[in-house]
Amino acid sequence: MRSRKLRKGISPIIATILLIVIAVAASFLVWNYISMAGRPRTVVKLDVVAVDAAIPPDGSEATISFTFKNSGTYRVTIVNVTVEYAGKSKTYSIGRDLASGATMQWVFTSKASDLGQGIKFVDGDTIKLIINYKDTLGNTYTVTKYATLHLA
Repeated sequence: MRSRKLRKGISPIIATILLIVIAVAASFLVWNYISMAGRPRTVVKLDVVAVDAAIPPDGSEATISFTFKNSGTYRVTIVNVTVEYAGKSKTYSIGRDLASGATMQWVFTSKASDLGQGIKFVDGDTIKLIINYKDTLGNTYTVTKYATLHLA
């Protein structure tokens, strides 16, 4: 009696179904890639181009100026700026919209007394500035900058 070797493998029907599933999945991936390539990407990005912090000789206040640039593709709203100095902080509302590609300058004065009793700004010290902004969908973002105080 002759021994027959058993052949194991998948049937032609299963192989055909697998090939069809792989082809459909590959064509879906290619279609998705091509359809996304033609669309502009949406970017939310606020750049702080310049920061200046000038103080008078008595250190009673700091005049802080920002230059903002919206480098993204969405309009953004600059919500507020928090000034941190000597372990204290104070938040100032801005509430200004900035269109895509637009630049804006914003200047405000922070009184040392707003941060706490006995606080004085000192020439050469560093202040931390936290800028909060949001996109048109309401997503919030934060940019942190540091500025060195100097005499005006």
